[in-house]
Amino acid sequence: MTKLAEGIMVDLESGDAKTIHPVRIPIKIDKNVAMPLKRTYVGMFPFDNMEIGDSFSIGAEHGAQIYQAMSHHHKRKGAKRFTTKKRLENNIWVYRCWRIE
Repeated sequence: MTKLAEGIMVDLESGDAKTIHPVRIPIKIDKNVAMPLKRTYVGMFPFDNMEIGDSFSIGAEHGAQIYQAMSHHHKRKGAKRFTTKKRLENNIWVYRCWRIE
């Protein structure tokens, strides 16, 4: 038997097809569970409080988030620009972000 699509199996030797019914498991529906707030990386970094020449560092594992947040902040605010470099500080790899404009 070979699966062709969801719920359909075909016997390649005879060409017979049969419908397979998925196993149903009971799922409990919960009411009134608070949804977590949407996490944005823009609020995670202090871009709005920085003056030209200021910088901050963050662990290297947050590299993708900082680039995304810098781009988003520049698109929203326009005037402020930042640059980021990955560096070794105190034997730990970090991303350091500077405000340049």
